[in-house]
Amino acid sequence: MGALPELRDSSGIWGRQVVKDFKGSIWTRWFKEMKRPISFFMFFMPNTPAVTFGGVYQNVTKSYFGAVEMILATAWCGIFYYLCGGQPVMVNGATVPTVAYVMIIYKMSEMFLS
Repeated sequence: MGALPELRDSSGIWGRQVVKDFKGSIWTRWFKEMKRPISFFMFFMPNTPAVTFGGVYQNVTKSYFGAVEMILATAWCGIFYYLCGGQPVMVNGATVPTVAYVMIIYKMSEMFLS
């Protein structure tokens, strides 16, 4: 067939061996072994910035909006984005510009209400 005899497997073409090795090693081992760590990572990945920036929100808003509210808001935004946006892996949450914006709005509302 044009390939060297040592590159051929019993089926005849050496390219099938690559597919067979992929299915035997990557498919069975990697997916079975990495299922729990990936699930663990995907659970804690969105919660880490939510807790971090939730603490910042708690300091900025005098405990009106904290880590628990930030986790709930991130969860609801993630569910909504999953259902409407079509990208379930998108992490929606607070970032530094959002915290700065909320801090300015909170300070302005305190100033106008007092």
